[in-house]
Amino acid sequence: MQAQIPDTALAVLHDRAIAVVDRFAAELPLYEGLPQSLIEGGFLHGSRLNVELFFAFLRTGKLPDEADTREIVDLAVARVRDGAPLAEVLNNYRIGAHVVRSQLAESGSAEDSEILRETTEPLIEYLLTVTGRIAVAAAAGVHEPGWEQRERLRVVADALLCGTDPGEWLPGSPTPIGTAFHVVVFRVGDGDPAALTELRNAIDAAPGSFVRMDRRGWTALLPWAEQADEEVPGSLAELVSKFSARTDCGWWAGVARAATRAQVPAAFAEARVLAELGRCLGRTEPVCLRRELPLEYTLARSGAACADLATVLNPLDHQPQLAQTLDLYLDTDFNQLGTARALFVHRNTVTYRLSRIHEITGFDPASAVGAVQLAAARIARRIQGGHFAE
Repeated sequence: MQAQIPDTALAVLHDRAIAVVDRFAAELPLYEGLPQSLIEGGFLHGSRLNVELFFAFLRTGKLPDEADTREIVDLAVARVRDGAPLAEVLNNYRIGAHVVRSQLAESGSAEDSEILRETTEPLIEYLLTVTGRIAVAAAAGVHEPGWEQRERLRVVADALLCGTDPGEWLPGSPTPIGTAFHVVVFRVGDGDPAALTELRNAIDAAPGSFVRMDRRGWTALLPWAEQADEEVPGSLAELVSKFSARTDCGWWAGVARAATRAQVPAAFAEARVLAELGRCLGRTEPVCLRRELPLEYTLARSGAACADLATVLNPLDHQPQLAQTLDLYLDTDFNQLGTARALFVHRNTVTYRLSRIHEITGFDPASAVGAVQLAAARIARRIQGGHFAE
């Protein structure tokens, strides 16, 4: 069906839709909290392609053929192959279309709303066409070598992480399912999507691993031989030496241990918090352990208390000199002389600025109690500013 929309109005709507898609990373709830590398690696690219094809349909009245949608379908099937449920991939089309239309309606005029209503029926027809092709391609992919095995591993991972019994043996394999695991949750930052895929494939290939994708990264269950008492599994330690120095692959791994299957869900919750802390705090060390982050972990799990503590530093938002001085003072372990040298100012200047921070925030950075409070507030602010999500 071809919508009866003037060419000029359609061109304006097209430009606005592209602008909305380009703001996905910052504004749209469907992708809130996703790292830019993952968004650029497929989500936004696929969204832009969909906008272009849909508006071509509106202009010509001709649905895109299979060659036109091949790249979109391949992107979606790749997500399913990586472990995303097909229903979730298809549902994202519905959610994405709703969010884009809502954004266009909210920022447009009454005339724009009328034009959007004209696109309703063509949009439904377009979505049915594209999602139908994705479903067919995904079903065909089931017959590819390795697909069934990956799906079995994902099902076992889901069962263990949710606290249900996956059975004693991996279906179709003589390999027994373990009882003790390192639960490793990965969160990724900015970087080359191809490098992140390489990292994920390396974990996927680790002996005895069960890997599950999610919207923010992926989770791996790696066998833990309790007699070895490894804090970090060997396969993960190998990845650290291989990937940690690469600038094209930012990542953090929260690690927790489960001595029994019943402990896996709790270890999963702990590892999620640790991985998110690594991402929010921008840690230079990619592996995140609870013993290394006791204060940060407690703050992250405190919910509203963490948000309240972060507001302690709000008075410094319009005092950049004081904020910079406090940061350096905390980074130099409360060393006024070291702070003065870093700022190229006299030590008395630092002393004065610290007294001003005391006046403004109510906490004295020159005292042990006040310095700890301000340091904790800075951690809380970084957690909040990083859109921490368990």
